[in-house]
Amino acid sequence: MKHISRRTSAALSGRSQSNLGQLKSNQLTPPESLLPWLNTTGSLTAQLEDVLGQKLQIRPVHEGFKLMSPQMTQQIDSTGRTRQMAICREVELLGDQGVAWVSAQSWFVLSSLKGARRRLKNLGRTPLGYVLFDRTELECHRCVCLTDQGWSRRNTYRWRGAELLVIETFRPEFAKLVQQHGWTP
Repeated sequence: MKHISRRTSAALSGRSQSNLGQLKSNQLTPPESLLPWLNTTGSLTAQLEDVLGQKLQIRPVHEGFKLMSPQMTQQIDSTGRTRQMAICREVELLGDQGVAWVSAQSWFVLSSLKGARRRLKNLGRTPLGYVLFDRTELECHRCVCLTDQGWSRRNTYRWRGAELLVIETFRPEFAKLVQQHGWTP
């Protein structure tokens, strides 16, 4: 799978396996208007709320246990195990009139959800950004790739001593609005 790696903090990772869709090979670079969104640091939730001028609405798709693929396990688990049980949360971040702007997945290794990290177990309609970016600067490794659902950022964050994987795919509807209105994060 081809990807574009982007530096988002002190570290960089070129990991590329994405389960949000298959890579499209006919377009290797993102549109100029979407680049700021793919490269920005900080809370995507806060940045989308700035564009909306109101609180971001979340549509839960799935929240429960899933077995991680070996590639995903390697990204966020240093125990050497080839597969891990995780909590997977899939949501849509909604823009104007309930249109899905971003599809997101969050993966947390089940054994890492202890102490303060237990807050990640049942987020429901609470944006993950409200929890992750509460007065904390996060180390992030990111790769960017084009999937059949749109341009995607695959982020591995280190938060409170554990790693978690967050995959954010910008839907074509959002990409069109960004181009029309010149929105930047």
